[in-house]
Amino acid sequence: MGHLAVAASALKAGGEVFGGISQYEAGKAQSQIAKDNAAVAARNAELTMAAGEQDAFNVGLKNRAQMGAITAGQGASGLDLSSGSSKDVRDSQQALGLFDTMNVRSNAAREAFGYKVKEREFKNEASMARARGRAALAGSVLSAAGSLAGGISDASGMKTKAGDAGMANLDF
Repeated sequence: MGHLAVAASALKAGGEVFGGISQYEAGKAQSQIAKDNAAVAARNAELTMAAGEQDAFNVGLKNRAQMGAITAGQGASGLDLSSGSSKDVRDSQQALGLFDTMNVRSNAAREAFGYKVKEREFKNEASMARARGRAALAGSVLSAAGSLAGGISDASGMKTKAGDAGMANLDF
């Protein structure tokens, strides 16, 4: 009967270690997925900034074309381009163009920042998944050791009780 208790404890301990290994491997897999997601988020931030710069460049081209049209129209009308309201109109157009360009860049930077935050969150998730996997593995080893010790202790106690009862010659 004592051998049976030790064998049962050994099976239980093996199952606990196997479960810990499975959780460890799952933690590694979850960590890798989170790392991959972090890399995608970082790349999205880069692409967003590049697209924002391209959009800002395009807005700048549009604004310069509009400025050219305004200047050409004023010149064709015979207005003095160096002073007065015609200069004010062009100055306003230049300021609005600059504002539009800055707005495009700002929106791209805000969107890219969101991706950078996601990248950090995914990296933290990867670290936590690895830590959970390691903790599960360590916990399973300790639990298995406890199960084995308990089984050996139970078997030893059975043998002692058998000896006390005058059954020392029986094989447990």
